[in-house]
Amino acid sequence: MTTFESRLKALAPVSARYPGIAALAPIAAIVLIVLLLGLLLNVITTERRNLLSEKALRDTLWVAQTLQFQLSSHEDNLQRLAADLGETQEAGLDDIFKRAKQLVRNNPEIVRIVLRDDRGAVLRAYPGSGEPLSQRPELARTLVQARRGNSVWSESERAINGITISFATPVVGERGSANRSLEVTVQLDSLLGTHVPWWLAERYSVQLQSLGGDVLASKSVSSADKSSGIEHTMSFSPPANGALLTVSAHGDDINFLELALVLIMVGLASLTIVNLWLQSRYARRRTQAENALREEQAFRKAMEDAVTIGLRARDLEGKTLYVNAAYCRMVGWTREEILASGTPMPWWDPRLVSRTLERHREQTINPQPQSFETRFRHRSGIEIDVLVYEAPLRDARGKHVGWIGSMVDVSDRKRAEAEASRQADKLQQTGRLILMGEMASTMAHELNQPLGAITSYAAGCTNMLSAPATDQEAVLVALDNLRRQACRAGEIIRRIHDFVRKREPVREVCNLSEIVCETVSFARADALRHSVSIELDTPLHAVMVRADRIQIEQVALNLIRNAVEALQTTTAARLVTVKVSATATTAHVSVSDTGPGIDPDWIPKVFLPFETTKRNGMGMGLAICRSILESHQGQLSLSAGHTAGTTFQFSLPIEKCEALPHE
Repeated sequence: MTTFESRLKALAPVSARYPGIAALAPIAAIVLIVLLLGLLLNVITTERRNLLSEKALRDTLWVAQTLQFQLSSHEDNLQRLAADLGETQEAGLDDIFKRAKQLVRNNPEIVRIVLRDDRGAVLRAYPGSGEPLSQRPELARTLVQARRGNSVWSESERAINGITISFATPVVGERGSANRSLEVTVQLDSLLGTHVPWWLAERYSVQLQSLGGDVLASKSVSSADKSSGIEHTMSFSPPANGALLTVSAHGDDINFLELALVLIMVGLASLTIVNLWLQSRYARRRTQAENALREEQAFRKAMEDAVTIGLRARDLEGKTLYVNAAYCRMVGWTREEILASGTPMPWWDPRLVSRTLERHREQTINPQPQSFETRFRHRSGIEIDVLVYEAPLRDARGKHVGWIGSMVDVSDRKRAEAEASRQADKLQQTGRLILMGEMASTMAHELNQPLGAITSYAAGCTNMLSAPATDQEAVLVALDNLRRQACRAGEIIRRIHDFVRKREPVREVCNLSEIVCETVSFARADALRHSVSIELDTPLHAVMVRADRIQIEQVALNLIRNAVEALQTTTAARLVTVKVSATATTAHVSVSDTGPGIDPDWIPKVFLPFETTKRNGMGMGLAICRSILESHQGQLSLSAGHTAGTTFQFSLPIEKCEALPHE
C-alpha cells in the first residue's frame, strides 16, 4: 500500500467525525499568518537597517582605502623624484622636473610640486612659482622634519586654492646630506571629487572634517535632504593629520520593502481562499479515489509477485510513480522511500548524475523507446551495473505523461568482462617482466658506461680544481660532460621503470617513429652484446597514431629481441632492419633479420600461446603482441622465407601525419 493511500484512509474518518475542525483550521491558519507577517515586517525592517549600516561601514572603509592608496601613490612618486633629484646635477633638473609636471597633469588633486633649498626658498615649482613659507606655517613645520631626513604629511591648512595638505620628503645629495626638500600639495576637495565615484556619492555624503568639526572637503551628488541616520566616522590620520572621514547615508522616501510585504500578505490571503476551494473539491472526490486506488493496488500487487525484473514508472519531471519489489531489492530502498525521493535519486551513481539528467531532457524532447546501460549504487554502497529499457508512458487519452522502464542487473556479466580484461593486463605485465628479466645483465652493462664516465669526470674535476692554476673552461667542459652522462644514466633507468611498472593503459596521440626510435636505442646494447647491428629507417614526417606508448614499445621490443636471438646461430652478416612507413590510413612497422628463417611447418603455430621453438621459451611473447595490437585495432603478420630471414610487420590505424621541424 502506498503512502498516498494510507493518508487517504487516515484522513477520511477524522473529517467525518470532527467537521468543526475542518472549518476552523483555515481561519486559525489565516490568523496565524497575519501575526507571523506582522512579526516578519518588524524583523525585516530591523534587519534592513542593520544591513544598510553594514554596507555603509564597508563603503566607508572602501573610500578610506581608496583615498589613502591615492595619497600613498603620491608619496611613492614624490620619493622617487626626490631620489632622482639627489643623484642628478643642476643641469639635469629640467628633465627630471618634466616628470613632476606630468604628475600634476595626470592627478587633478595635486595643486603644486615645489623644490626648496635648506632655508625654504623655492628653487623650482610647477605650476607657478610657489608660496613663501611665511604664508604657510603648517608647511614650514613639515619642512623642518623633511630637512631632518623624514618624509611627513602636514596638517590641513587653508590656502589660495582651498583647504590642502602637503607632503614633504628630503632630497639626499651625493654626500648623504638632506640639503633640499621636495613637497607636493594636494587639494582635499579635488581629492574627493576625483576619487569618490558618482554612484557612491549618490547614496552617501562624504566629508573630511577636522577634529573640531569643521568641514574640510565634501562630496555628494544626491538631491535628497533627508538623512537615514546611518553614519560612520573614522580617522583619516595619517596621511591627513588631524582629519576625520565621515560617510552619511541618504534617506529613502519610499519603503519598497514594506510595500512588498503588503503585497505578499494579499497574495497569501488569496492563496488561502483558493486552497479552501481546492480542499472542498478534494473532499468530494476522495472516496472515489480511495476505491480506485484499492483496485489498482490489488492488480499491481499481483503483477509485482509475478516478475523478477525491476519495473519503474516516472513522470516527465523525473519523480517516481511506481516501483515493484524487484526494483526495491535492486537498489536497497523501501517503496515508500523511493516514491518520496526526488531527482537526483539517492541510488544514482554521483559520477553519472549530469549524464542521467541530460538523458531525461533528451527523452522529453524525443519520446522514443530506447535501451541503455547505467550504474546504480545499492544502499549498502555496492555498485551495480543495470541494463535499462524505457518506453513512453501514456494515459487513456494517449497523452505522454512519463516513462515506464524495466531494469536488469548485469553486474555479474560486467565483473566477468572486467576480470577477463585484468587477466589480459596481467599477462601483458608478466610478458614485460620476463622480457626485462632477460635483459637485466645488458642494462647493468649499459649503466656501467655512464657511471664509469661520471666517476672519471668527477676525479678529473677534483684534480683540476686542486691544481694551483685551474683552467676554468676545461673544468666547465668536464662538468658539462659529467652532466650529460648523468642524464644518460637517468634516461636508461626511466625507460626501464616506465616499461616494467604496472599501470592502466593510457591511449593518446603519439609519434610512432619516436616510439620505435626509443625502443631501438633501448635494445641496441643487447644487440651489440650479441654482435648484431640494428638499422633504423623512419620517414621524414611524424606518423601519429592513438595508442598506449608502453604497450607499443613492448610489441616492438619483443619483435627486435626475437630477431636478435634468431641471428645467434648464423655465420652470415648479423643485421636487423627496423622500418617505419605509412599510407593514407595505416602506419606500418616491420622488423626483418638475416637469420635462417622459420620452418614452414611452424608458421601456423607462431602466434598460438605456449607454442615456441626456443629451448627456454614460454611461447607467450607473440601471443601477447597480437593481443595488444588487436586491442588497438591493428594487426600482426609474418613473412618468412626458407633460408632468407624473417620479417614481422604490425600495423596501426593512422591518426595524422605531420612534417618534422627542421634541425
